[in-house]
Amino acid sequence: MKISTRKTDTEFGLEARYHQSIHWGKIRWAENLPPEVFPEFRFYDYKGAKRILSAYGSHNQRFADRWNTMVSLQLTHKRYRLFDEAFVGNDFTVPFTFVNPKIGINYNATDRLNTYASLSRTSREPRLVNFYDAASSSYGVLPEFETRANGSLDFDSPLAKPERLNNLEVGATYSGTRWRGSVNLFWMDFQDEIVKNGQLDQFGQPVTGNAESTLHKGIELSGVVRPHSDLTLQANLSLSRNTFESYTVFDTGAPVSYDGNRIAGFPDVLANFRATFDRQAFRASASVRYVGTQYTDNSEDNRQNPQLRQAAVYNPLKVNPYTVVNVGLSYDLGPVLGVKRLELRLDIKNVLDRLYETHGEGASFFPAATRNVFVWTKIDL
Repeated sequence: MKISTRKTDTEFGLEARYHQSIHWGKIRWAENLPPEVFPEFRFYDYKGAKRILSAYGSHNQRFADRWNTMVSLQLTHKRYRLFDEAFVGNDFTVPFTFVNPKIGINYNATDRLNTYASLSRTSREPRLVNFYDAASSSYGVLPEFETRANGSLDFDSPLAKPERLNNLEVGATYSGTRWRGSVNLFWMDFQDEIVKNGQLDQFGQPVTGNAESTLHKGIELSGVVRPHSDLTLQANLSLSRNTFESYTVFDTGAPVSYDGNRIAGFPDVLANFRATFDRQAFRASASVRYVGTQYTDNSEDNRQNPQLRQAAVYNPLKVNPYTVVNVGLSYDLGPVLGVKRLELRLDIKNVLDRLYETHGEGASFFPAATRNVFVWTKIDL
């Protein structure tokens, strides 16, 4: 529901959602199976459900011609449930209630220059797999809950916590006759951020957990220029620092502090450039993407133990910076061959045929495809 006046806009809303799913894994075929295991045997089988109830409201107030403020509030209740688990029989429900407020201010300094600032607090629940990787139950994986004195699990006390974010952003946008540029500064202070720990499960998915306190801060720049009516140039750059303020792990039994380390999977530099030429039905584009160094586990390539890097055989726990170039061509034939519209397109990815990894988890790295070509058509009937 929205209520508007000359100087205000007020909006309220409700949301209700329910999801239910069935998960299973089965052996399609194998040799020398034990008698109780046969082809098509399901080695895990369970149901999951998620219920969401949410209410929100926002109010936008305009002052004079150049100022306006915005406040919003969201109240969300979510419930995870795992049930009907075959073989093991675990059944639990985990509820969450979050209050997410936000306040912002906007100032149009001129008809071309806009500035803004916002402050918000947001919470996000862990995924169901963070409480229990039920697909791995046959490998001995147990639900991640506190243990009572009698050895049973306390399903009211999950070990995985919701992450909470205090986010401050300040920025400005300037629009010229043939160009537009923007700058955004951000300061993201997390408590219990859900981060990768540099390991993979048996299905190749990253294993995650809570970090007590983390900080993401940086600057984002973007711009668009049209030097000619047929040519558009776009670019963006992100410079950030993503570190642990407080994070201790117990992988080897003894506490290991990662305070001050960079967080795995967050490159400090991201840059993109794209040039697009449009003339009637023909389009050509070229793009360049640069990704800076990213670490594959939270030790920051053993930053606190540099002597480990001197081993005779040592694989650095990081993905090196890379640059990749892509190009594309397309031609719109319009109505032809009895269809409303026919478009032909050619895309060439990794034009320079560079060998590089896109990301990694611990000592596992994932290479990018070498040069590859796509030819496709788009038909509007």
